[in-house]
Amino acid sequence: KAALEGRRFLSASLAGRNAVDSSNESNSENFYLQQTAAPTPVEGDVRPHSHDAVFYSDDRMVLDNVTRFIEGALTAESSAIVVATESHRESFLASLQAYGVDLGAAIEQGRYIALDAAETISTFVVDSMLDTARFMDVFGNLIQRARKAAKTSHARVAIFGEVAHILWKRGNAEAAIQDEKLCNRLVEMYDVDMLCGYSLVGVDEGIDSNVVQRIREQHSAAYIV
Repeated sequence: KAALEGRRFLSASLAGRNAVDSSNESNSENFYLQQTAAPTPVEGDVRPHSHDAVFYSDDRMVLDNVTRFIEGALTAESSAIVVATESHRESFLASLQAYGVDLGAAIEQGRYIALDAAETISTFVVDSMLDTARFMDVFGNLIQRARKAAKTSHARVAIFGEVAHILWKRGNAEAAIQDEKLCNRLVEMYDVDMLCGYSLVGVDEGIDSNVVQRIREQHSAAYIV
């Protein structure tokens, strides 16, 4: 998008990609996002856990990336959590089934948990303020529930979320950044892989590059599709 030209970015955790280390300030002004796929969790994977962000202008592109991310976890007999809009949840459902995932079984086993992002936000954001204790309780319980349902103890739970994006779009950038900081805590505490979705539709004008930079800094990798 035009407002992000010259201020797009990559971080270093995209193994095998031409990434820019988010901790390297000399690269911070050249963080152009590349088209790439989300990391796919696989059984027995010893790579570091990830907390990545995907920025997109076309739902079809993010659909493919998120589908592969979630499918990787379910195929590895782990669990997946999706906290997204209704339209995205329905799209992921159809796409995962097209990939051959037996979602009926995964849902029945408790290995696929899909929640509405706006409803989830209402459980820990009150008067535009994010309650840390409530946030950690909501997501901590979700992760433990998903982990217990997994058929393997080796593969990580995969989480796709749009909570921070929705807070950002509502004009509550500070809550969005706080959300991402708490997500880092969850990733460390529970050793999960997390992918955060950010739509660029409707944010061409008036985007605060400082906010984008702060969002970037909370992720191990950021990319555009």
